[in-house]
Amino acid sequence: MLGPGVDDFSVDLLNSYTLNRTSAHKVYISWQGGLAEGVPRIPSKVLECAVHPPFILSKRQGLKSRSAYGANDTYEEPDPDIVDYWILDTRADGNLQGPMNFDEFMEKRRSLRIPENISLRDVYSYKK
Repeated sequence: MLGPGVDDFSVDLLNSYTLNRTSAHKVYISWQGGLAEGVPRIPSKVLECAVHPPFILSKRQGLKSRSAYGANDTYEEPDPDIVDYWILDTRADGNLQGPMNFDEFMEKRRSLRIPENISLRDVYSYKK
């Protein structure tokens, strides 16, 4: 039986939300590491993130089916044409904004009063 990979990890971020890496391309932010229905999550592949309570900010690269083996092939790989940004409010309402382009993301940050000096960091910098 195979277990987690050596590079897999789960890190607490804020208010029971975690950054999860379960494979090379499955890097996402979810509540308590789970995928509960109706609970907002930032889907794979999260490249960078930052925390500014009560918000989690992220930059994400979209995934696409590689379709090498037809309909039975569920493997997804990074799509270089999709890069977007997300902001998750971790309070009880769990409001999720995204996907947004960079300009929309910066405007939303300003409207939420998230300082510009809050920088997105590579997800691997969170690994303990």
